[in-house]
Amino acid sequence: MTSRTFATIALLPLSLLIANCAENPVSGRTNFVTMSESQEIQIGRTEDVKVRQEYGVYDNKALQTYVNEVGQRLGHASHRPQLKYSYVVVDSPEIALRCRDGSERIVVGHMSAQGNDLICSWTDLTDIRRSESELRDSERRFRAMVEQMVAGFFVSQDKHFVYVNPCMAEMLGYSRDELIGLNPRKFVARQWVKAIAEARARLEKGEHNVSCRTRVRHRGGEEIIVNLLLAGGVWAGQPALFAVVENITERALTEEKAASYLMRLEEAMRGTLHAVARMVDLRDPYTAGHERRVGLVAAAIARELHWSEDRCQMLELLGLVHDVGKVAVPAELLSKPTRLTHNEFE
Repeated sequence: MTSRTFATIALLPLSLLIANCAENPVSGRTNFVTMSESQEIQIGRTEDVKVRQEYGVYDNKALQTYVNEVGQRLGHASHRPQLKYSYVVVDSPEIALRCRDGSERIVVGHMSAQGNDLICSWTDLTDIRRSESELRDSERRFRAMVEQMVAGFFVSQDKHFVYVNPCMAEMLGYSRDELIGLNPRKFVARQWVKAIAEARARLEKGEHNVSCRTRVRHRGGEEIIVNLLLAGGVWAGQPALFAVVENITERALTEEKAASYLMRLEEAMRGTLHAVARMVDLRDPYTAGHERRVGLVAAAIARELHWSEDRCQMLELLGLVHDVGKVAVPAELLSKPTRLTHNEFE
């Protein structure tokens, strides 16, 4: 490659750079531009259609005419009077303005025509819209979290479902769309409606959250035992009831079986102790009924001392067998009317 060829290739990027430089007719400075005038016009036409579709045209013929006349005069006096300009007032309650420091402010504009004057005023809504945006982001994160929950979750307003997560819909056997708008009480077993009403009353009195156990009906008719955690809050700007619903059917049935087994075991133990007491009475008819009376007196004293009922019943059972040692003593010694001899006592 000769030096002349290399120089020619090196000059090509420089020539392209110079071709894309143009003088800004407003500032008089040379600026680097990345698009042609025709491309700029095409972008303007495309965005014009989008803006009109998003906001709509402001329904005021007189104002539209006035703004267009002012805009046409400005266009003819500009550095590009040969272009065809189009002006329209859109019905935009809010627009974004770029400040001198590069930041953007969201404002709502008010425009009115008085004679030959066009009066505009702006209200800054930046902080309000930023807070709303943060709230929407928080709501999206919240929704993403509850959508993945393994427990049911719903939100109700005015005694109607306004949101139901997938697990809750599956628990009741309905689609989410079918549940929206229905009263949650429709799915609560009749005998448990009062418990739900009491829980809501506690929330209204100021408690932050309330937990209760209830039964709900599946679409197929079977009842599901659930644990409800209720809390008050705000949904879409309105007071709402939030509920986490945990299906505890298997656990509850297991607990019921365990409690039933324990009850039978206690009854068997009680029967055994009564049998031992009767056997002691048979061994020593002279003191028959003594064990039972001791148990009753001990339980009565315990109740006067405000012991728990379980402890009182335990004392009563212990009283039945406090003389169980008599079973190992020969009957002739238990009923002997005279003093025991030394050998008998040993």
